[in-house]
Amino acid sequence: MYKFKQNLFGGETIKKIMLIIALICFLGTSIAHAEVVNLNNNKTFTSIQSAIDDYDTKDGHIIFVKPGEYCENIVINKSITLEGDGKAKIIAKDPSIPTIYINTDNITIEGFIINTNGIYAIMALNASNCVIRNNIIYTSAEEPGSGICINGTTRDWKIENNTIIGGIFTYGFSKNYKIIGNNIMKCKYAGIHLGTLGGSTDSCEISENIIRSCKCGIALDCANNCIIQKNVVLLCSFNGIYLGATGGARNCTISDNYIAGCNKGISLKTGCTNNIICLNTITNCEYGLSIQGIKNYVYKNYFLNNSIAVDGELLNNYWNTTNEGNYWLDYFGNDSDGDGIGDIPYTYNKVNLDYKPLIVDLTIEDIEICDGKIKAMVKNNGKADMKKIDPNAKVLIKITHNNETYVGEIGPLSPSEVQSIIWQRDVNPGSEIVVEIPTQNQYLIGTSIKDANINNNIVRKIVGLEFKLSNLTVTPEHGTVPLTIFVNAAVNNPSNVDSNYTAILYINKQAVANKIVFVPAHTTININFTYTLTQPGTYNVTIGNLTPVTVTVSQASIQNKTFTITLTNLGKSTITIKYYISIYTNPVNGTKVSYRELTITLKPNETKTIELGKYPFKYAVSGTMIVKNPSRYRIPLNLRIKYEIEGLNPQMREISKYIAPRGEFRYIARYTGNEYGFIDIW
Repeated sequence: MYKFKQNLFGGETIKKIMLIIALICFLGTSIAHAEVVNLNNNKTFTSIQSAIDDYDTKDGHIIFVKPGEYCENIVINKSITLEGDGKAKIIAKDPSIPTIYINTDNITIEGFIINTNGIYAIMALNASNCVIRNNIIYTSAEEPGSGICINGTTRDWKIENNTIIGGIFTYGFSKNYKIIGNNIMKCKYAGIHLGTLGGSTDSCEISENIIRSCKCGIALDCANNCIIQKNVVLLCSFNGIYLGATGGARNCTISDNYIAGCNKGISLKTGCTNNIICLNTITNCEYGLSIQGIKNYVYKNYFLNNSIAVDGELLNNYWNTTNEGNYWLDYFGNDSDGDGIGDIPYTYNKVNLDYKPLIVDLTIEDIEICDGKIKAMVKNNGKADMKKIDPNAKVLIKITHNNETYVGEIGPLSPSEVQSIIWQRDVNPGSEIVVEIPTQNQYLIGTSIKDANINNNIVRKIVGLEFKLSNLTVTPEHGTVPLTIFVNAAVNNPSNVDSNYTAILYINKQAVANKIVFVPAHTTININFTYTLTQPGTYNVTIGNLTPVTVTVSQASIQNKTFTITLTNLGKSTITIKYYISIYTNPVNGTKVSYRELTITLKPNETKTIELGKYPFKYAVSGTMIVKNPSRYRIPLNLRIKYEIEGLNPQMREISKYIAPRGEFRYIARYTGNEYGFIDIW
């Protein structure tokens, strides 16, 4: 089913790991006296457990384990560092219990080979602020998290730079975990799974791990404010990254991951909302992204060679920002206006999904002739990064001069990147040089990458001819979006040779269009371009090297939008809120145009929406919310506030705190809209 092939933690690598383990076993058995040293008091021991249990071993001590094989089950009940040099091997004496069991805080384990045929290599219970780093952990058990299993309410763990066969699991409530730089493979269940069995995951970071050949790569349950970034997840039979199997997920970021050969690349279940999915490459999966949650943000991702690109709640999520969407390998639109974005939306199942699809647009930036060399410079005007689409792509560039042709190659280009090829070639004045980026049906030769604008793929230049440009005009110089401008200039050929001239239109120093015009000898002709500016801003517009003309584009007349605030009581008790709301003409020094005082009572799980009225989207709302506790006991407040302006992406805040007896909680927030389609809140 999958096309993905890569020898990353494949059979040979695993054999090497096992060979290392076997070699260390041999070395260990050849050492006559394995030795354990307490570096703080220099006492020596023949077993790790005896060193821990010793009366003189105190919290904060470092136990150094010299090379050798230690057949024992270890219980760590002191806040110590257990340190090996990479050659100390720990094997469970009793495989029915964990090889290492942790039941206190502030433990560090690093530099070991931990091998068990039993249930767990490392298990912890209600332990926090622990570090597991630079170990090789191997287990043949099929229990979830048989590599590292952490139970209970825990926080502030660091699991770094380990090689693990068996996975990492937490059961219960996990907070402030950092799981970074591990190699994890061949797990029957998930490579990393946090918050299982009704627990939760809060403010955790999972980054730069390589996970291969597991049922699921990374899974978080009931997750909030977590970051999953820069991981490589390969050949997982279920999901590459899985959020919210139980309890949903909120305010998490999944970014810059590479996911290949999985059933579902990224999967978000019901209850997942306000998450960001960006900059990921998802390739050769059955489903690229399966999304059941709503109001998540999906942009700047690369969907490549997936049987089904996206599935689920398509219309209830955001598939682009105001500037950029995603790259879709099966997008067939063009980029005629040179803005780096496809002209038409990406459509999936007859639904307009992504209104700002990323594209590749290669253009001939310039041709230089100097010291017997022809140098052709090529630029990616598109907003798609070719290195994410195909990092091994070779782009052919063809240079023709005096009926002879040279073909060179450049690599893939990131947005706005320029690469060059050079032809060692003597040229004679008056001769013509033609540089071309060859395509076939708009696809770059030898690649699966479409060039969305092939009108700028050929440039001609006459050697030794100095064309003269003059009389640049741009009209209009002011207007509202979308503004179509007309750009004109005169080009003069002062030579005795009829020639073609390549005119290039630049906007803010970026070549956005070109055209080839024939200019007879000793003749001046006019050249013109028509271009549409679709975003407000200031633009410097020119042809060739002429002094640019500044064009100012403003937002079109502002229509009034509906402002609302929605409150949801997430707690188990009824609450009463006093809300004071003012509306101003702008957020800095605006005039107050409205004021309201509201009393709102919310039962558990009840939602109420406050309609504030219709105003220009740049008006500002200032709200002061007061919740009082008249009782003699502290009370919990769990409240979700959603700020909305019609047509703009909403913002949400969640409040979770206790209000002191006979105290009050006061919350002040202001919000307004911006021209980029988002709400600013402070």
